[in-house]
Amino acid sequence: YQRRVRGGLNVVLPAIDTAVEVSLATKSIVVPSSQHVTLDKVLVESGVVIEYRITDPVTCVRETQDVDEGVILASRAALPAVLSRHTSSMIQCSKKLVEYAVVKSSNNAVSLWGVDVTSAELKPFTFSRPPSSSSSSSKDPASMFVNFINRLAGNSILPEGDKFTIASLIDSLQPYLTPEVGAQVDAVVLLELEGAGRCLIDFRTCSMVADPASPHPDVTLYMSVETLQGVVNDRESVVELLREGRVRVEGDYEVAKRLQAFF
Repeated sequence: YQRRVRGGLNVVLPAIDTAVEVSLATKSIVVPSSQHVTLDKVLVESGVVIEYRITDPVTCVRETQDVDEGVILASRAALPAVLSRHTSSMIQCSKKLVEYAVVKSSNNAVSLWGVDVTSAELKPFTFSRPPSSSSSSSKDPASMFVNFINRLAGNSILPEGDKFTIASLIDSLQPYLTPEVGAQVDAVVLLELEGAGRCLIDFRTCSMVADPASPHPDVTLYMSVETLQGVVNDRESVVELLREGRVRVEGDYEVAKRLQAFF
């Protein structure tokens, strides 16, 4: 590398200089479908559409000869690694979280080349067998929290700002507490929302209570209202929130296993 070509007249000496043209536009490439194994040992086939852009053309030219191939290889390595950390039920109900993890994992490799992966869109999943509700589950609090919130609130949008109340939370989640849910989970979950109050979710009676006086939960989730809204409204990554300490999960892990197995 000698210099970056500027607009206007530039002299390129034949057999001595080589000019390389680099596009800074966002580019989309398709990573072909392949089979992977999930955390609960289910075989899943999926590919991914990756969007990336070159942020440092000089470094990119120095470090790689074929950017497309490099991004494909990085994404091919990222996808099975991400899927192996998620159960099949999580993959189905938390697609955006999986895509976020693929972007982050891919960037860990390609950022050294002056490349930035901006988005990942997973192709439709094909499972070798239906996810089993009785399969062994991870004890990871992140998995437990992701499954719990996405199953109950994934199809509802919580009120923003001052419009949010514990009553509005109950209105959003109550329709999901069916007798079938209660029979399979058989647990009591306490949601502790900083500055807003508490909500007790009793799967045994399929009921929700605002600010219970003497709760005795099996599992407790601690977070702020803004964090809950961000997760439910698909603006926040649960894994990152747990790492940052903005979400905490405590309780009986035997109950947590039952929650994850269902959700």
